[in-house]
Amino acid sequence: MEKVRGRRGQSTVEYVIVFTAIAAAIIFAAVSIIKPAVNRTYNQAGASIERGADYFGNKVGFGFTN
Repeated sequence: MEKVRGRRGQSTVEYVIVFTAIAAAIIFAAVSIIKPAVNRTYNQAGASIERGADYFGNKVGFGFTN
């Protein structure tokens, strides 16, 4: 049987390639899926706060608006 040279180095390179692919997939998911969902949630929360402020201003603030 002949020994295989450089097998350890080859395995390390394979692990680095797999790790890089996984990291790229996570970054892609964060940018394309999670970021729009977070932005949508913040926009909905801001709109809700604005509606509540308008309601409060009209009911308690005697109808004064900007």
